[in-house]
Amino acid sequence: MTQIKLKRVALALTLAFTALGAQATDYYVSYSAGNDINTGLVGAPVKNIQKAVLKTAAGDTVYIMNGTYLYDPTVNLSKDGVVVIPASRSGTAAQPITYKAYPGHRPVIKVMKADDLWSAVQISASHINFEGVEVVGDVANMTQAEGHAAKLNYKHQKLAGTTPTDYTNIRKFNTHGINIKSDWTGAIPHHINIRNNKVHDMPGSAIASATGDYLTVENNVVYNNSWRTMYATSGLNFFFKNSDSNVDTTVYKNFIRNNTTYNNRTEVGWADKELEKNLNADNQIWYSDGNGLIVDSSPYSVFKGKTLLANNLSYDNGGSGINIIKADNIDVLYNTTSNNGLRGNGDGTNRYSEITVISSDWVKVLNNIAYRNAEATPNLALTGYNSTNMSTDYNVLVGGVSQVTLPATDHNSYQDPQFVNRGAKDFRLGINSPAKDNATTSFTVPTDNQLNTRPQNAGPDRGAFERVNPFTLSKTAWVATAFATYSASFPASKTVDSNAASYWQSGTGMAIGQSFQIDMQSIKSVGRVVFGTESTGQNFPAGVDIFVSNDPQELGFPVKRVWNNTSATIDTSFVTKAGRYLTLKINTDKANWWAINEITLHTSNQ
Repeated sequence: MTQIKLKRVALALTLAFTALGAQATDYYVSYSAGNDINTGLVGAPVKNIQKAVLKTAAGDTVYIMNGTYLYDPTVNLSKDGVVVIPASRSGTAAQPITYKAYPGHRPVIKVMKADDLWSAVQISASHINFEGVEVVGDVANMTQAEGHAAKLNYKHQKLAGTTPTDYTNIRKFNTHGINIKSDWTGAIPHHINIRNNKVHDMPGSAIASATGDYLTVENNVVYNNSWRTMYATSGLNFFFKNSDSNVDTTVYKNFIRNNTTYNNRTEVGWADKELEKNLNADNQIWYSDGNGLIVDSSPYSVFKGKTLLANNLSYDNGGSGINIIKADNIDVLYNTTSNNGLRGNGDGTNRYSEITVISSDWVKVLNNIAYRNAEATPNLALTGYNSTNMSTDYNVLVGGVSQVTLPATDHNSYQDPQFVNRGAKDFRLGINSPAKDNATTSFTVPTDNQLNTRPQNAGPDRGAFERVNPFTLSKTAWVATAFATYSASFPASKTVDSNAASYWQSGTGMAIGQSFQIDMQSIKSVGRVVFGTESTGQNFPAGVDIFVSNDPQELGFPVKRVWNNTSATIDTSFVTKAGRYLTLKINTDKANWWAINEITLHTSNQ
């Protein structure tokens, strides 16, 4: 009987272990302190992210510490990327694998021109999170003439009847930032979250999917991309394919939201389109794309799902702010686009619209702001060429509308949306904006580009930013903490006691990385920070980074960076962002102690 009981206990433990899965492991990567012979566990980080990739199993987390991570051909033998996550290193629905910046760190993955890679990061696995990393290309060291020469090399091979097999000197001018695509297994990557990253100066796309399903791409900032490519890429560039048999078109599978994308453009020309149109002379160029955001070639026959594009800000791009071509069942809600179409497409005589929908079906364009510069030719805010079942209403459309059937009762506005400062790229709504409080509630998106609750007033606002009424936040129950305190007489709590005569002192000189944080106890919208030092002396920062976050350690990128400060009081504003924690972090060394007498936070600077 005892043996039977023991067997039952053993079986129960086995089943429990199987149900829970293996215990997740945290791995650490440090470019400066790591060694690839290490285990990667706490206290023994590896040097290269790729080494950590090859250790992961479902449920694991890879923490990437400060440093600039470069391509190491002894670690990654392929030309696919600095970091390549193969299909064999997938997580599961219950236990995804996460790659993220170590709390408080801002690591950089950089691709050099000489590396000659297809991507900085290639993701071919499923159930993957990739968060909080800066990905940088080498466009600054690539000329337009070099990109053009690489394109001509490719075209000459094709015209000679050969298929290029040697992509040396072609890859480097077409490198993507974060690229989701199938590897040799052919498996379609799915359930991938790309969030809180900054991707810029890539010769190809910033964030792209060649194949993908169940993708969430949110809160990323991408700029200065696609300048040298011959493949007609864009800042955010998506092709979707089904990874399963789910054909429900009523539920979103892909979410592209809360991203900021600007100054992406193509300057070289689209090689394959030039060949198709017999533009074979070396000086014949066909420009295309360089959009802020595009969903391409994802019709119902290829992708039987639904996609949401919401709260994206797209401006100053060569192509459209948002471009949908041959893609079906997409909702375009609460986005703001401005001053796009800077590069002529085709032979250069035409310009993309702010929002372009081409040869697509069941696309809804609602609650957006599309602001076209009057000098652009053609001056088009919205185009719906050869598209069916397209719904367009409750937008603000400054510029022409082409090939779009407007509703019988037209709720679109054609007035200036009155941004706070369009020239300074502040696309929040001014106090008298016609976009305030009148978006349709038929399709709800509960927060805006900066996670502020929508609506703030009588109704939701059109565009990516909900107008937050200016007022000073109450300090009731706020908790302040500091990296150091001189003595019990000068605690951090003195900064939130509403007494300007009392103050906190650090007791040590200011050094890069020192931080001061306020826990507001709940999520608040913050758009202006004011803080000073004691009445005399130099105990104020020469430079400080300001963060608004929902996590006390994972701060993301600063909402504002203050440099070369010479004032005892810092009063600075930024695009209103929602979060629970306000963090100040020194970015410039200074010999004086740091002191703060009072911190005041406001919802807005208007």
